[in-house]
Amino acid sequence: DNKFVGGGIPEAIWQLGNATTMNLSKNNFSGSLTSSISKLTSISRLDLSDTGLNGYLPTEMGTITTLERLLLRGNSFSGTLPDTFSSLTSLVELDISWNDVTGNVDFLCHIFHDTTR
Repeated sequence: DNKFVGGGIPEAIWQLGNATTMNLSKNNFSGSLTSSISKLTSISRLDLSDTGLNGYLPTEMGTITTLERLLLRGNSFSGTLPDTFSSLTSLVELDISWNDVTGNVDFLCHIFHDTTR
């Protein structure tokens, strides 16, 4: 289990631009994600499940085109998925279950049309 103690995700985490995999799941964070997440320019797997994060998902997440797996389940994210997520064309797994995200996700259909990936 990961064990950061409370507070927001440390800003230094977003400076790890060359990281390809990051698992911050099951931590006790508070607050929301910031636009700084877009500094993870090489990340392919990002797991922020069950971390206690809340708020809206930043539109800048849609600029991380290397993302293949984005796991956000079990938080308190709210609002709609940013339209910029349609740019995540490498995405093969998106888990936003157990959040308060609402709205239409039809704009993501073109990403998941190829089930051979």
